[in-house]
Amino acid sequence: AHASAPPVRAAFALVTFSETRTAADDVGGQLLRRLVEAQGHAVVEARIVREDAALIRDALAGARAAAAAVLGRARC
Repeated sequence: AHASAPPVRAAFALVTFSETRTAADDVGGQLLRRLVEAQGHAVVEARIVREDAALIRDALAGARAAAAAVLGRARC
């Protein structure tokens, strides 16, 4: 018999792009958080970003950095 490997935990950053959503009515974001956490993973950041190229770029860079910091490495 061989020992099974421990489960892999992942860090997730959830970003919703919307002009109208708020944390209270972001049903998709809320569902994703529940699904991620139900599998034992961590949501390290969740945010709603307006549909603007510069804001989207910044949000994705921030999400990547947040996940990388949790994972303890420079690149994700």
